[in-house]
Amino acid sequence: MSENWEDAAVFVSPDDRNQIKEALEDLVSNPYQVQNLGLRARERAEQFTAERMAGEYMRIYETL
Repeated sequence: MSENWEDAAVFVSPDDRNQIKEALEDLVSNPYQVQNLGLRARERAEQFTAERMAGEYMRIYETL
């Protein structure tokens, strides 16, 4: 779900073993990048609260 995680994750094709291998090697060799991605991911995840989700569902239902 790249639209949700934008710059907080590394995206690879699940069918491309070489791309997965290269992405993992990059992460293993760069702990700063791992830490940075983790911080960004936490910030993004904190935006997806149950309250926000319920509010968005209600907004959509009301427009229908």
